[in-house]
Amino acid sequence: MTLPATSGLPVASIVLAAGASRRMGRPKQLLQFRGRTLLRRIVEEALASSLSRVLVVVGAHSPAATAALTGLPVDIVENPDWPRGQGTSVGIGIRTLRERAPEISAAVFLLADQPLVTASCIDLLVTTHRRTGAPLVASRVEDRLEAPALFSFAFFDELSALEGEAGAREVLRRHAAHVTGIPLPGATVDVDTPDDYERLIALEQNESRS
Repeated sequence: MTLPATSGLPVASIVLAAGASRRMGRPKQLLQFRGRTLLRRIVEEALASSLSRVLVVVGAHSPAATAALTGLPVDIVENPDWPRGQGTSVGIGIRTLRERAPEISAAVFLLADQPLVTASCIDLLVTTHRRTGAPLVASRVEDRLEAPALFSFAFFDELSALEGEAGAREVLRRHAAHVTGIPLPGATVDVDTPDDYERLIALEQNESRS
């Protein structure tokens, strides 16, 4: 499956930040790294990229997550069904994006718990999509296809229908033959547990000493 090159057509992002962070034991979206919360950091990277619009899906810690984004030009949508799993956040994100920005040709899904993903990582996904016409572009980590990932409008109906724990990764799995996987070094680090966060803080401290 190959789509016509979409150079010039707008691409948006959907930042998923509705989870309860049970493994972390506290809202990981609000953890600090390099002077910012993880959520604000990824949103600011998205705003610094070539993306035309940024939508953030909040849920479990909605008031605090919304407050963390004060002053940023983003769309925020609350997912009341967040306890049912990430699929509900993907679905409401895509449906809201289609309502508010029907001109969007593709969406990049971003996660707050990947603190090393930068604007240049995001732009690499977008330029790969535009250059090759690939309808799906994802970070390839070893033999896995991971977020961040770009989905063309051809998959919006399928993403909108997701429910429960089946997130956007499920769509990548179903259509693996049509995914262009690219190495994104920033995607190899995610923060799910207190140990993960301790390693991240150690990295920050090492940076400050160098």
